[in-house]
Amino acid sequence: AEYNSLYFIRLQEYSGDIIESFQLEGTELQLIDRHGTIIQSSSGQKVEGKVVIPYSLLEGEMYHQVTATKDNVKQLEVISPLIHQGQTIGV
Repeated sequence: AEYNSLYFIRLQEYSGDIIESFQLEGTELQLIDRHGTIIQSSSGQKVEGKVVIPYSLLEGEMYHQVTATKDNVKQLEVISPLIHQGQTIGV
């Protein structure tokens, strides 16, 4: 099905509720639209730039990898599709 831009508007409208619902202590959660634009971050900081979203995520698969910070601290990055009515509307 073709992507419905109305879902993007609703995603922005409910971004605060989504962040609050999924936030875990000690984690940072970012809500990203299907085009890679960061809508909101649980850190409260405005995040610039775009995220490259693997095509498999748009098809409904999860993605994860271990990365290292500037201080060489390992962190787990998990990206999960946010699906509404059969369409991936964000991650």
